[in-house]
Amino acid sequence: MHALLKQDHRRAIASWRKAFKREWKKLASRTVDDIRRYHTDPAQWSCGCPDFLNSRFLICKHIVSCYEPVTDPINFYRGIQRQRVPPFWTHPSLTLRPEYRPTEVQSSTPANGGADSDEDIDPEAVNEELLSDSEEDIDPAVNDDESASDSGDSEDEIDKFFSDMHCFVKLMENQRSKGNRPFLKRAIARSRPMQTLVKESAIVENRRTTIKTWDKQWEHPATMYLK
Repeated sequence: MHALLKQDHRRAIASWRKAFKREWKKLASRTVDDIRRYHTDPAQWSCGCPDFLNSRFLICKHIVSCYEPVTDPINFYRGIQRQRVPPFWTHPSLTLRPEYRPTEVQSSTPANGGADSDEDIDPEAVNEELLSDSEEDIDPAVNDDESASDSGDSEDEIDKFFSDMHCFVKLMENQRSKGNRPFLKRAIARSRPMQTLVKESAIVENRRTTIKTWDKQWEHPATMYLK
C-alpha cells in the first residue's frame, strides 16, 4: 500500500501491467498489410477488427502498428495510463508514425479529451482517500465502470436501451430475410462483447453463485455484477 501511494513501481507493479506488456509485444511483432480494411483510426484509438472489439485492453495489431516502436520499454510499460476518452492509452513515448498523424483540423479536440481531470480518467491517479485495496484491483477492464456510471442511471436511459435492443433484433431479422450477409457479418462482429456477456452469464447461472471479485477468466466487465 505504501509503495503504491508513493508510486514506487520498483516495489509495486499491478498484474494488469504485465498482461498489457505481453499483449502489446505480441501485437507489435505481427505483420499488418493494410489498416484501411477495418477503418482503423489510431488518433481516435478505434478499429473495426474482431481482435480490437474483444480486447481487454482495447488494442489490436492495426492500432499498435500505427505507433513508433517503444524505445524505453521499462518506462513505457510501467508508466502508460488509461483514459476514458480517446486515445484510451497515453504515454510520452507513445507517438504516432508520421503517416498516421492527424491534421490540424482533425486534432482540434482539447488535449485532455474533454475530461475534467487526470483523476477522473486515469486508473492510477489515486490518492489515500480513493485507494481502497491496491493497484492490483485497478484493472483496465473493470475501470470502465467509471464511464458506465455516467449513463444508464435513469429509468429513461434504461428504457431507451431496451428499445434500441429490440430495434436491433428486428433490424437483424429484416436484413437476414433479405440475405444481406455483408451487413450481418459486420454487425455481428461489432456485437461480440454482447455475445460474450450472454455466454458468461450462462456460465455464472450454472454455477449458481454470486461473483464477489473480478475473475480474470471473465472477458466482459459487466459479468462480475451479475446476480
